[in-house]
Amino acid sequence: MPGEACLTGETGAGLVFNGMKIDTHAHTSQFSPCSLLPAPDLIIQTYEAGLDGLVITEHNCQWKGSQLDEIKSALRLPEKFLLAAGQEIDSDAGHILVYGCDCDFGVNRHWKDILKIVEESGGAAVLAHPFRWKCNVPGDGYDEFLRSFSAIEVRSANLPYAAQAEGIDTARRLKIPAAGGSDAHAHDMAATYFTFFPDDVRNINDLTAAIKAGRIRPGRLRHGGNNVKKRGHL
Repeated sequence: MPGEACLTGETGAGLVFNGMKIDTHAHTSQFSPCSLLPAPDLIIQTYEAGLDGLVITEHNCQWKGSQLDEIKSALRLPEKFLLAAGQEIDSDAGHILVYGCDCDFGVNRHWKDILKIVEESGGAAVLAHPFRWKCNVPGDGYDEFLRSFSAIEVRSANLPYAAQAEGIDTARRLKIPAAGGSDAHAHDMAATYFTFFPDDVRNINDLTAAIKAGRIRPGRLRHGGNNVKKRGHL
């Protein structure tokens, strides 16, 4: 990704970011049975690692904003730390991260139906870990499939290094915006990868608009979890 190299320094490398580093993909044990992370643990670990925000993306369901506001208040986090919710939806072609769209999608719907609902709701759809599993899309149509999304996720603690490299190369080749997220399900996966936003992100609407505009880049705080055992969905 253009400019991604400047975002891949390890923690403590002394890099200065004019923008926001947000983990846009993570799960908690409250609503994702495959996760071992209680919400407060995930949120605190993300904040203490130096990230500027967290979007919790449970499998096929979404936290209410009021629920997250209560947790944020109880943890006494600063107002400027973004805590928001999205979803990771099961489709017939893999997992799709959805932002700015509080809809009930059901399970294993056709990916085109999901994108249609997201578009009509003004949301953003990001293809999660696209090179981790084989997708139910013909090989000669895969490029166009990827171009259907607002962005593709190329950095994740659930992506082996080879799959990350393939995603970055593909995003460059197709000129598709690329995102990063921990996909945390356990402590060793949290606060590893993130999406960098050069603009101020105050809420989920700002985040959604930035993704749709392609004003994002993938980044890495540290490696972790790339070869973890699968736990259900993951």
